[in-house]
Amino acid sequence: MAPAYRIGKGPIIIALEAFLRDGEPETLYEQLKDEDTYLTGPKPTAFDEFLATRDELAHTHLVRDVFGPGAATLGLTDGERQDAVQRGLSRRVVYGRGLRRALEIAYGFGGEALLDEPWTIDVYWGCGQPYNLVGLRTNPQKKVVTLLIYSDEVATGDDRRTVVPQDPAKEVVPDEDGDLLIVDDREGIGDVREWRATKEIGLANSPDPVEA
Repeated sequence: MAPAYRIGKGPIIIALEAFLRDGEPETLYEQLKDEDTYLTGPKPTAFDEFLATRDELAHTHLVRDVFGPGAATLGLTDGERQDAVQRGLSRRVVYGRGLRRALEIAYGFGGEALLDEPWTIDVYWGCGQPYNLVGLRTNPQKKVVTLLIYSDEVATGDDRRTVVPQDPAKEVVPDEDGDLLIVDDREGIGDVREWRATKEIGLANSPDPVEA
């Protein structure tokens, strides 16, 4: 039986990192800003299309199970199915906003000028979280943005690729002066908010930011 909670890479995250390296991250960024079309709306992003050509099974899982109602909808009441649809939609908004923030940091999108040397975005995916959450932590010395995507889905499979231990019961509290950016729907499905914190959320040995 798979553990209830774990963090690893997985085929979707590996594909995302490949897209950020070889694809069109600026196109994705512009799409993620247009939430009505690409997050709450049905139009696929450039990454959705990239994943569909790279890994059809992973794309089906992303569309059907992560951002959709899931495979086990037979026998659900209309209310239960609608709840499943809303949960998938809330995940897409949380993940999309979190990734957009990471792209702003790593590339300079949305600012006055693009970075001469883009930072690396190192992504991890975790399942079994009580609510959906994206956490971003920067390492200015190494020019790396670590992006952790936490899902309220139950972990499945056993690929033995767990790399970062995390206690899902460990709470992360808002802090106006924090250096860790959070996007989550802890207040309720569809109620997506952004805030900051100083407490780490599973980033082992995270370096402190460079002091000005």
